[in-house]
Amino acid sequence: MFLLCLLALPACTQPPALPPIPASRDEAPARQVVAIADNYLAAWREAFPEVGTTNGIPGARHDRLTDNSAAAEHTWEAKEDHWLAQMRSIDARSLLGRPEWVTYGLLREELESSTAMRACNFRVWNVSPMIGILASYVPLAQQQPVGTEDLRSQALARWRTFPHYVDGEIANLREGVRTGYTEPKVNVRRVIESADRLLAATPTASPFYLPARTDSTPAFRQTYERLVADDINPAVRRYRDYLANEYLPAARDNVSITANPNGAACNAASIRRYTTVNLSPDEIFELGTQLVAKAESTMRTITVAHYGTSDIRAAMMRARADSSASFHSREEIVPAVEVILDRVRRAVPRVFGILPKAPLVVEPFPAFQEPSQPLANYEAPVEDGTRPGVFHVNLRYASTPGEKLRMEGLAFHEGIPGHHFQIAIAQERPNVHPLNRYLGNSAYVEGWAIYAETVADGLGLFSSDASRLRWLEDKVYEGASVVMEAGMHAKGWTRQQAIDYELAHTTRTPEQAAIDVDRRIGWPGQGYSYQVGQLEIRRLRTEAEQKLGPRFDVRAFHDRVLEDGTITLPMLSEKIARWLAP
Repeated sequence: MFLLCLLALPACTQPPALPPIPASRDEAPARQVVAIADNYLAAWREAFPEVGTTNGIPGARHDRLTDNSAAAEHTWEAKEDHWLAQMRSIDARSLLGRPEWVTYGLLREELESSTAMRACNFRVWNVSPMIGILASYVPLAQQQPVGTEDLRSQALARWRTFPHYVDGEIANLREGVRTGYTEPKVNVRRVIESADRLLAATPTASPFYLPARTDSTPAFRQTYERLVADDINPAVRRYRDYLANEYLPAARDNVSITANPNGAACNAASIRRYTTVNLSPDEIFELGTQLVAKAESTMRTITVAHYGTSDIRAAMMRARADSSASFHSREEIVPAVEVILDRVRRAVPRVFGILPKAPLVVEPFPAFQEPSQPLANYEAPVEDGTRPGVFHVNLRYASTPGEKLRMEGLAFHEGIPGHHFQIAIAQERPNVHPLNRYLGNSAYVEGWAIYAETVADGLGLFSSDASRLRWLEDKVYEGASVVMEAGMHAKGWTRQQAIDYELAHTTRTPEQAAIDVDRRIGWPGQGYSYQVGQLEIRRLRTEAEQKLGPRFDVRAFHDRVLEDGTITLPMLSEKIARWLAP
């Protein structure tokens, strides 16, 4: 039924039947939820100390790395089992109308989806260029706080353990090879290339050296330079050589997650984890094909009107060939994105009541990451206010002819009113359990960002027909991405079939298409979340518009969607249904 609602909005305008809110308000279940959440948060911060740095949690220490051993994983899983049993003993109906309802829903979904994801055994085969060791720990080095003697000591303590972490990662991968779990060769090669670029830099030019560059103490800089040269770089070298010489020959050629043991269960668990709903791979594939057809039909109407042709590819090539469609130097890219964000900042108060306080800045990706990163992404601000939200732009791909046309849509998605609005607002909401700021799901986060693009479009924020047409081409890509991912992980498609499908439906270059496809190979399930999430938010808005008629207030709707932070799609549906109930 959920998929039918996604594909046929008019058929799903009635809110689901909901049980009445109990008249008596027993405080015990709410207290129990808070106690479990407190315990989970404390254990989570202890087991994964990097989160204190990445989230800027006040009072956090920044001197350790996660224990990536099998024993530590088993210990954490036992705790998850205990917490989940406790959560399942609580009657969720007793929490309706209370903030603990949000905490309960988020934590239970996290525990259940994490438990299901054990089928993937991800610890023993994570060589993803998007979420693997280099992709995770280079940004951590860039976020490492310094500036005081204590913080400098913490930085040194943490990064002196990095070689041990790398050795543990190699041991995990060897276990994966022994038990039949491996990453596809194509992504292993990408990680090797990233390592080579890292190792080509001098110690002081390495992104791992950033803590020293942001601290003015000469002795610390000297010590940290030796740490990079004598400990961190040799560890990266060991990892790189292991991948190239031992792991790559054993890695799989088949790109489907189902090629690993328990692959079908892992695929199903990944879909649920990233979408928060139960959809089959066949349903996902069909959803993607319908999205592609719908987006191409919309584009064709515009190309006929503005370019005199129904040939979408020809019209897009004409639009991209115009000199105004391209940046002419890397230096002009960041200022151009800042101008777009300034324009949208002035417009969004017309449709939002709740606005974020955290600033948003634009920064380029580090050069070594450019070949393996998308055109742009977003890094959230931190809770203690020491780092703003960051819109990262890939100068390498933004310099490609015609890519200037994509900047407005990306600014709306990654920045305002997309990721920055939703994530910063979630961090800043008062009177919520701290855990609510950290738990989340991709369907809500990415679904909101896609929906936010349509909000910007409704405000007339695209500056040209060509820019809007280029954005609509991205809608084709998003549907194609769903098709490609489901094709590879459930339909037996090869990597080349997926690349060819994208090239047939977009004007992306072969290099860009390869990056897109490899991202979907190395992060199974996540690519579905964008469209599943935005379609549900759009369905709920249509439902509210039809039920409220002239009383519908888009500012109120957006505030209801955003005010609880990152909730699951079923929770959002229930929340809006209660908001609309007489």
